[in-house]
Amino acid sequence: SDASQVPTISDASQVPTIFDASKIPNMCAKTDTWFDALVASAQPTGEELQTAKERYEAVRAILHKEPWVKKAVVAGSFARMTASHPINDVDVFVEIDGLDAAEDFENFKKRVCLTMSQAKSELGFDDIRRQTHSLGILWPSGPSVDLVPLNVNEDGTFQIIKSTLGGWLATFPTDASSTLNEANEACGGQLIPLIRLLKSWNNSWKKNDHDTKPLKSFHLEVMCYSVDPSGFVKQKTSLSRFMYLLLHLSTKVVCSSLTPPRDGSPLPAYFNDGHPWKPIDVSDFLKDGAKLTLSAEKSTACQTKLMQWLASPRSYYESLKE
Repeated sequence: SDASQVPTISDASQVPTIFDASKIPNMCAKTDTWFDALVASAQPTGEELQTAKERYEAVRAILHKEPWVKKAVVAGSFARMTASHPINDVDVFVEIDGLDAAEDFENFKKRVCLTMSQAKSELGFDDIRRQTHSLGILWPSGPSVDLVPLNVNEDGTFQIIKSTLGGWLATFPTDASSTLNEANEACGGQLIPLIRLLKSWNNSWKKNDHDTKPLKSFHLEVMCYSVDPSGFVKQKTSLSRFMYLLLHLSTKVVCSSLTPPRDGSPLPAYFNDGHPWKPIDVSDFLKDGAKLTLSAEKSTACQTKLMQWLASPRSYYESLKE
């Protein structure tokens, strides 16, 4: 890709973005660089966090009154503090008494619908939607609460029902959280903020619910865990650390053996026949971002190009074809 073909945008607020670009000039007074402000804008707002917290706590309180629910715990990126702005959903793992591999996902849906319908006016949600491995409790705006039915084994394995195929999907949220925290600490506490920025970039590929993201959000996060901390912390600015992380990811995304900590769905499983890009394509996207990041250290004009790549990647690549 030739980044020089991207039209220069003179005003950051003109960039179509999921970030609040209009606030960046004011934020710059509180941070070292324009890029630090951009990283900060990927952090969920206090209002978002409070809304998400109130919603999942209300749903959990209702579920815990049901005898068939052993425990309902917050999980996913919200629990790991890697959720980006805007928060789309909060995962709640629902451990169910007597759940086994033969349990029909529809039974879980019926139980949840019956329980939650009695509290619909109290909670103010709109609908309950069946998803791949969960049921989404949807509000008119803001984050949903996604209920994931599962078993928890003695070894700490969380077994999630595959709602469409039957059987189980293993996941290890405790291991993932520990690995993330260790990696973030080794990187001087600078890894999680950049993961949020990358998730915002990944999410901004979706114009609607039917669009596909280049990477599964959790896989993107897992690939960041293995960045070399010594090389990462040697970078002098947050911009150069971001470039280092992008180059690391561009290599990892083509690694066919990548799996989450201990177990889980491998990265190649995401690149099935229905995926619009091959791993090498996504690797190239990340390399493009690294090149733009390097250029942004030298030129103000290139800063807006990087912002366009981050905030509206589809538009960025469409502009290269013109």
